[in-house]
Amino acid sequence: MELLDAHGAALREFDRRVLAVREDQWDNPTPNTEWSVRDLVGHLVGEQLWVPLLLRGATIDEVGDRFEELCVAVLDFVRPQIGEWSDWGLFAPPVPVPPDADQQTALLGLLGRHR
Repeated sequence: MELLDAHGAALREFDRRVLAVREDQWDNPTPNTEWSVRDLVGHLVGEQLWVPLLLRGATIDEVGDRFEELCVAVLDFVRPQIGEWSDWGLFAPPVPVPPDADQQTALLGLLGRHR
């Protein structure tokens, strides 16, 4: 099996398992008791973004921080509209995040999601 095909198969299996998580299980601890199920899934989802690039031969330096830049761009786009979108019911009200939160956590908080 080619690496990209294996990665696709792994993503499909991950998707199947995540869809099986019940609402009352998201805050359960994982074997690493500092992480909840939500924390672990969020980590895996974020980290998998650069895997296809690396499997195609890119280096870590070539991949860089492009996904952090994407979060910044989305934050800049969403911030002026979040009040109206929340009023429409598209997102829950924003949740507080620490002042030193990374851009992904800031975006999730703005969209009413907990990391």
